[in-house]
Amino acid sequence: MTKPASKIGPRRAKFVQEFVKDPEKNRTKAAARAGYKQTAAHVTGSRLFKDVRVKQEIDYELARIARRQEISADRVVQRLAHLSDRAEDAGQYGAAANCEVALGKHLNLFVEQRLSINVDASGAHLAALLALAERRKTKTIEHEPSPDSDLS
Repeated sequence: MTKPASKIGPRRAKFVQEFVKDPEKNRTKAAARAGYKQTAAHVTGSRLFKDVRVKQEIDYELARIARRQEISADRVVQRLAHLSDRAEDAGQYGAAANCEVALGKHLNLFVEQRLSINVDASGAHLAALLALAERRKTKTIEHEPSPDSDLS
């Protein structure tokens, strides 16, 4: 993305900088911090955000920040491998194992399986299950002592 060609004034530039660094992306707070009157910051922030040149500057700055903070998959894999090695060298085997598991998941070495069972728990099915549970409740289970036990 190329830098917008249009020039904006210093207070508008300050608004852009305040807006992009605000994690909430709050126009009112950005306008107030940029030096606009607190009492009119809500209206001013909204008006500035609708200005085409200001919006282009905001979009440019947000894209620039995103590129700077970009983290690639290769970097993450290299970092995890490095952390795993350091943790293992330090005797922190749990941390090393966590890194290895994360690497394995990234490389699709593990298959996560889920079992989903849909049960019709109405009518005859429910009655049969309840009857089975009642029979099991009343049935006594006899245990034979194992040859290794000292119960004799």
